[in-house]
Amino acid sequence: MSERLLQPPLGNTLAVRVARDRRRGWRMGCSGEAAGFELLTLSSVELRDLSMAGAMFASETALEPGSKGQLRIGLGDRGFAAEVEIQRIEPHAGADLRPGYRIAASFMSMDEESRRSLASFLTSAER
Repeated sequence: MSERLLQPPLGNTLAVRVARDRRRGWRMGCSGEAAGFELLTLSSVELRDLSMAGAMFASETALEPGSKGQLRIGLGDRGFAAEVEIQRIEPHAGADLRPGYRIAASFMSMDEESRRSLASFLTSAER
């Protein structure tokens, strides 16, 4: 057995190349004291309920209560965007039995145009 291990391997030998750094920017040393890190996560949601105070939606992505983000939706022919905070999350299985979550979020802020779009949409929905 030891003779076999000393024999050169059969077949082609691999050529090894040294990788070169292809970054366009330069590196800067870091002290390890980061102020914060933000990770943007996009998720499709199915809107279930909407009011002037918040929204309830279903998603395949779990979101942590207290986390903040932006909800963007189309209301008829108008756009709507608001900063939201997740208040509650409950696991559920959808009609297709895929796992998902029911999520309640409150609106933290929105611009005046989004506020008008939301009010107009809710008023027309009541009729």
